[in-house]
Amino acid sequence: MTAVEVAPTSAKAQPRIPRRKMRPITLEVIGLAVGALAWEIVGLAKVSRFLPPLDDVVGRIWDLLQSGQLREPLTQSLSNLLIGYAISVGIGVTVGTLMAVSKYVDYALRIYVNGLMATPSILLVPILYVVFGLSSFTLIAVIVLYATVFIVANTRSAVLGARHDLTEMSQAFGTHPVRGFFEVTLRSAGPEIFGGLRLGMGRAVKGMFNGELLIAVVGLAQIERTYAGAFDATGILAIALTILIIAVALTAALEALNRALNSWAVSHSRPSS
Repeated sequence: MTAVEVAPTSAKAQPRIPRRKMRPITLEVIGLAVGALAWEIVGLAKVSRFLPPLDDVVGRIWDLLQSGQLREPLTQSLSNLLIGYAISVGIGVTVGTLMAVSKYVDYALRIYVNGLMATPSILLVPILYVVFGLSSFTLIAVIVLYATVFIVANTRSAVLGARHDLTEMSQAFGTHPVRGFFEVTLRSAGPEIFGGLRLGMGRAVKGMFNGELLIAVVGLAQIERTYAGAFDATGILAIALTILIIAVALTAALEALNRALNSWAVSHSRPSS
């Protein structure tokens, strides 16, 4: 009986072991850690007296929280921010959707949207002060001014770029056009709309601080103005870092809401292993 020789398995026939890719959240944590370490090293090296180490800045934030000096201004700023942002979302999504579905509304409002996007919003803040006076309503109006136009523009683009073929298919199966628009077209545009909402949140945070700084000098801007008058770099950076944390936390909350409402889009966007 002759032995049967078995041909060696080629390298191409061997199953490939998929490479494990780092999750985006891991990369974000690594990026933050590297940035924090670089800040700490430069601060300890005393390259500039206006750049204290990161631990000094974090310690100042902790001291402000412990003493209660940050509690009331932070609450005031966050209240105006959330109210102004909620109004911006309501106006921005509604107007942006109307511009996408009606060419008449689009023609009438497009010039205003483009003009407001090209004009620095800070130039219009004094006008709001003259119109509404010194009040919390003026601060909220500034936030709405900063955020709304970008939400309008992104919502319009999202609805125009939605899968309208899916709406037509649903109508072919007997779905009412209005119901198909809300359940199919808007749902298809959902991820892109949330992209505009995240951009609007960043703009709203800028509007919150600029409004407080230029109009009423209240909230977090009041503390920052005090530190700026004393040339206290640690205090100024503590307020700046606080505002950055607020912006990042609220944007992360919007991203979590996007994943919850548009999980179908998130799952389809992941590469297959």
